[in-house]
This record gives sequence, structure tokens and C-alpha cells, in this order.
Amino acid sequence: MTVQVQATGELGRVTCAVVSGVLEACDPYAAAMRAWPDELARAERVVLIAAGKGAAGMARAACELLGDRIARGVVIAPETVLGSWPDRPGQVEVMAADHPLATQRNLACAQRAMDLVRSAGAGETLVSLISGGASAYLTLPVEGLELENMRRITDELLRSGATIGELNCVRKHLSASKGAGWPGWGAAPARTGRWCCRTCWATRST
Repeated sequence: MTVQVQATGELGRVTCAVVSGVLEACDPYAAAMRAWPDELARAERVVLIAAGKGAAGMARAACELLGDRIARGVVIAPETVLGSWPDRPGQVEVMAADHPLATQRNLACAQRAMDLVRSAGAGETLVSLISGGASAYLTLPVEGLELENMRRITDELLRSGATIGELNCVRKHLSASKGAGWPGWGAAPARTGRWCCRTCWATRST
């Protein structure tokens, strides 16, 4: 990635080095590569879900590491980055979502992710890669709540200066796709584990 700064000379060189280092450390592809667990080497059939602003990079790493062991999957990311992955495997769908206010396509994304979770069967491993933005992307209102209600509440919280933690706490109680995690989506019989890196978390089910 090329970094352009206004400073010149020694200050410009140091600034470029610092900014480049930060961007490289935060790169979702590199973060997923660094945090990838050895235990997934034993996974034979994988169902992949990646959601968030860094989803495309994380999913690209997963596809390189897992290859044709990915049986099916979906990547939910900003529309602007989905076209930057020309060699995406055919069994992995891509779906665009909106942020920070959810739209109808966010609901479609959440429903597709839920369908994949519920489809994971015996002998399959469910790998989820979640980065910032996924809370909005995976919006699925609880019964009796309309999308417009969630949009209005989110907008008012943002305007009031609510922190991301406070916003996500409210979203958790208003959304059928948060809080309980994958077991709440129909993956309850599965064993689950979790590992973390700086930009994503993932849940494994077999």
C-alpha cells in the first residue's frame, strides 16, 4: 500500500514508515494469517462465514489456507471492496451490506448467514471471521420490530454520542442475530471454540 504524506525529509520518511507499519499490522488478511489456529488443519469440510469491513481480506486468507476444503460460504462486506477479489472460489458467495444504518440488503445478508449456520452438519466445521461493521451488516430484527425502528434507534444513538460498546449493547437486545451467538442460530448441537486476533474473532463448530 502506498502512503502519501505532506511532510518531507527525515520527518516524511519516519511518518511514512510509521503509517505503513500500522496499516500492515491492521491488514485483515495479514491478521487472519497470523492468528490462524493449527487445529483447522484437521478440518475436512468447512462452512465459511465472513462479515465486516475486513471480511474480504480475512476470507481471502481462509480460502488460501483451506483451499477446496471449503464446501460453501458467504462473505459480507462493503460493496467497494468486493470487486478487489477476482480469484474468489466459486463456492463462496459475496454479498454487499451497508453501514452504519442497516438496509434491506443487510437483512438479506443476516438471513443468508443464519441459513449457512443452520446448514452445517455432522463432520463439517463452521468458521466465522468477524470484523468491525459486522454488527450492522448482520441485522435481523427480533419479532415485532421493523427495520425502520432499528435504523431510527441507531441513528439517534449515534447522534447522541453513544460509544460503539453502548450501541452494540442496544443492537444485541434488538436483533435476533446477536447475543446468543451461533448456538442461538440453530448450531446448538455443535461443539464450539473461539480464538482471537486484533481485528477479528472466529467461532469453530464441528
